Amino acid sequence: MSTTVGDLIVRSRNIANDPCQTLGQPVAPNGTASGVGIFNGSVYGYITYLTSWGETVPSTEIGPISTTNQGIALSAMVPPYAAVGARFYWGYASGAEQQFITFTPGVTATVGLTGAAILSGAAPYKSSAYMPDTDGDLVSASEIYRWINAGLVALGRLAGGILDQTGVAMPAGNAEVIIPGYWLSIKYTWHNGWLVIPENQSYTWLQSPVSGIPGISTLWRNGAQQVMGTWPQPSTAPASAQLSLAMGATDNVANVNSTSNFGNPDGVMTLLSPILSSAIGGFDSGMVGLAITVQGAGLAGAPLVTTVANFISQNQVTLALPALTAVSGATFAITGTAGAGASGFTAPGMCQIDGEIMSFSQVTSTQITGIIRGYSGTIPAAHAPGANVSQLIFRLLGRRMPVPVILGQSANVLDMPQGWDQVMDLYIRSNFKATEQDEDGAAKLMQQFEAKAIELRDDQIPLQSKQIGGLYPLGGAAQTLAEIQDTVIVN
Repeated sequence: MSTTVGDLIVRSRNIANDPCQTLGQPVAPNGTASGVGIFNGSVYGYITYLTSWGETVPSTEIGPISTTNQGIALSAMVPPYAAVGARFYWGYASGAEQQFITFTPGVTATVGLTGAAILSGAAPYKSSAYMPDTDGDLVSASEIYRWINAGLVALGRLAGGILDQTGVAMPAGNAEVIIPGYWLSIKYTWHNGWLVIPENQSYTWLQSPVSGIPGISTLWRNGAQQVMGTWPQPSTAPASAQLSLAMGATDNVANVNSTSNFGNPDGVMTLLSPILSSAIGGFDSGMVGLAITVQGAGLAGAPLVTTVANFISQNQVTLALPALTAVSGATFAITGTAGAGASGFTAPGMCQIDGEIMSFSQVTSTQITGIIRGYSGTIPAAHAPGANVSQLIFRLLGRRMPVPVILGQSANVLDMPQGWDQVMDLYIRSNFKATEQDEDGAAKLMQQFEAKAIELRDDQIPLQSKQIGGLYPLGGAAQTLAEIQDTVIVN
């Protein structure tokens, strides 16, 4: 089971005897007999609410409710936003509520219908329905989030980073792109499925643009942002589409308007000229004959709807109709059959919808399938129809730093491998000791944290290559690409 940010906070606060706040006592519901169910007699009961970390004290008792093989309809409830579950404790005498039925929190609910599951138990006498985004008596919620983020940085570096993939929608012709997240080492890079060899900066030609299939990748900046470049500059542009249907947080299929749409936001057309120019580019000869729409280039600024007549270069094509209004910076879209031209999604690959990065295995003209959610430390989320879907055509694999968290994200899954959260406990406990002016205790816990974090380096990759004799296509000169990309590794 995945550990959440809230799990870490609640566990650490309880060890330090500085618990966060809890949900208060629920408002007692109204109860009436309803439907066909398990109750048969005068029923007494009360409700509790549950967060992901515990249960409230019970409401005041309701009853007696007269039933004859019926369920009970509960109404006038006031569930808090933090409640993820609820329980109705009941019995046939006042104070004898020693079993319960779970239900979904809401203003109304009917419990005890035929087939309902009954579990034995008593309501708690004190609340454990913690709200991790609230203050404790000693340390505020904001402060403990700062501790967590500082601990994530320390843990990430000591443990050598988290094995992961990410990608960038690298425009055609771009020499450099910003890599999302922060990476301690980058082992492999690909562009549109082609392996790109990480190399020294001195291997890169910097005089004039050379377009084609990138063969070399280079780290150009390693500050607050990490910037990587490719050589030659890519001639293929990333594909783009839009969601045609809503996508849930756990869906592994994305329904899109077309995976062969090609769209750029920088179209330039001169009055009465049929030439469309784009600094981003990505055009190729396969686009000839496909439909194209250029916003604002038609009569009186209407969209110009026509076809691609000629391919000139990756940055220019000739259209069948000339511009009737001069435009600069216009959005244009070329559409056709799946995979036409440079614009089609290629599989397998990676894509981004809103802020979430994901991988996919297959594409059709209207679907992206075999999706795995939440790569590169991003959070799987619901996405609305019309959301942009961008192919991350430049892809890399390596070891990245954990993603920082912000106040309010207690329900998010903690961005780290299994077992790392227990090492993080030591870091937070050390900070609690320091707050209590126990410097010796703080130092001992920090030493334990550092030792345990370093031990994690050997416990991250359950599957490794057993090949002998070098890595093709390097002709046996190196066992791994890491041996020749010292300028990319960040120690």
